Amino acid sequence: MTQSKNAVFLSYAAQDAEAAQRLCATLSAAGIEVWFDQSELRGGDAWDQKIRREIQDCALFIPIISVNTQARLEGYFRREWKLAAARTHDMADDKPFLVPVLIDGTRDQDARVPEQFRAVQWTYLPTGEISTAFVQRIQHLLSQGIQTEPALIRSASGAMPEKSISVLPFTNHSQTAELDTLAKCMAEDLAGQLARLPGFQVVAQPAVAAPLSRYVVSGSLRQHEPKCVRVAIQIVDGESAQYLWTIQQDLAAPCATRDVDDFVAGTTAKIEQQLTLVEAKQSDKQTGHDAWGKLHQANSALFSAGWSEEAVEASVRLFREAIALDPKLALARAQKALIIALASQWGLLRGDDLREEARADAEKALELEPTKSEVLGCAGCALADLGDTERALPLLERAIEENPNNAQAWAALGAAQLLRRQYERSVESLRRGLRISPTDYRRSVWLTALAGALVRMGKPDQALDIARSACRADAKFYPAQIVLALVLTKLGKEAEAVKALAEARRIRPRLAIGEIQFWAGRALDQLAASLGL
Repeated sequence: MTQSKNAVFLSYAAQDAEAAQRLCATLSAAGIEVWFDQSELRGGDAWDQKIRREIQDCALFIPIISVNTQARLEGYFRREWKLAAARTHDMADDKPFLVPVLIDGTRDQDARVPEQFRAVQWTYLPTGEISTAFVQRIQHLLSQGIQTEPALIRSASGAMPEKSISVLPFTNHSQTAELDTLAKCMAEDLAGQLARLPGFQVVAQPAVAAPLSRYVVSGSLRQHEPKCVRVAIQIVDGESAQYLWTIQQDLAAPCATRDVDDFVAGTTAKIEQQLTLVEAKQSDKQTGHDAWGKLHQANSALFSAGWSEEAVEASVRLFREAIALDPKLALARAQKALIIALASQWGLLRGDDLREEARADAEKALELEPTKSEVLGCAGCALADLGDTERALPLLERAIEENPNNAQAWAALGAAQLLRRQYERSVESLRRGLRISPTDYRRSVWLTALAGALVRMGKPDQALDIARSACRADAKFYPAQIVLALVLTKLGKEAEAVKALAEARRIRPRLAIGEIQFWAGRALDQLAASLGL
């Protein structure tokens, strides 16, 4: 027994003493202090008080869960578990303390454990073998003092696979059969959607605790209220074991298939967005950049800095560097073509040579990846913005057939339909893209296009909330302010329209009348003149 404040406490049923002994020996061999009582004669006030002190003082509490603990409705280990659970009430939510371990095929959903155990990630050691990753996890928790879900993750060779993702089985905190099925389906669907992310690979989750991935996605479900299911999902860095991102959302119960599909699709888009930012930051720190790192940096240059000549130039330069590193990286070509096409339309880039470069990149991307939804969506959108909507529309439709949850393809289809004056279809497609990915970093662009379509349909009252949402979605996206000014003008709110146009000019001091006319025609010429434009 140890009195160390940095010890771990092993709690187990007597029938699992052998497994507990192996775990104790492995942790001790790694220099970890372990409280492990081997006495078969448990009881007495002095002994009970010592147990209570150890649980109160230990750094981590490791309950060993098995068919044996399942079978025993009474036992001293259950008192230990309740004491440990009670201690968590005085702890911050992100303080690590409980580290449940399953040593056989018992399902965590069925386990007879305190509710607090279900709020943390469990470790699965069904063969009884203690992995190096588990030991590293314990060492990390003891040394860092930060909450972590999965163990440190490495491949069999000891190297961390780059840009790989594992989706852990979702935990059902409410232990109902309905949520069991939903948790399983949601995790499987999310893994399937993440497998489509360009530049990342989904690694199948093995039977043991340590997934082989750079990023770990875990989640949980609970019946928050009688008619509400709360879903929590988080991304953890497999190398540092730190949280990168979390989300919590309530779904109406019973959960309709469409609502679940929309949630999974939207969450996938959010995860892609977060991982793109993380990869861009990592590439900034590295001296040897790979093509995918450059691609992530190119995207980050725009949606972090805002649309301007300088940001577009930086983004295009990074795309060119990515293509130079990997000429067969089709997505880099497709996205570069799209950025140049949009920037040329909006007056941020000038020159026929750049437009021809964009067209050539779009066609080359389609040649390299003729069936990939993401490439079809970006290349098709680029061709539409370059004026070839007839060629673009079937490409965008194919992108959606390949992946109905490709929000960018839906929005691009809506934009192309808008160019062809198919206003009702345009509105429907744009709304579909926004519904699939409600917090997408490109949302301001899509909302601006949607507001413009509604104005053209003679529905400025409906367009007003959309235009304001576009302004809120990205305070640096000046076209949203121009379209808002257009909508306000249509509604006879000239004073507010002047303020919106002035805000567009504040965001973009170089704003020219031609750029305003691209978004609003000549409807704002008089207001622009009053501002000296």
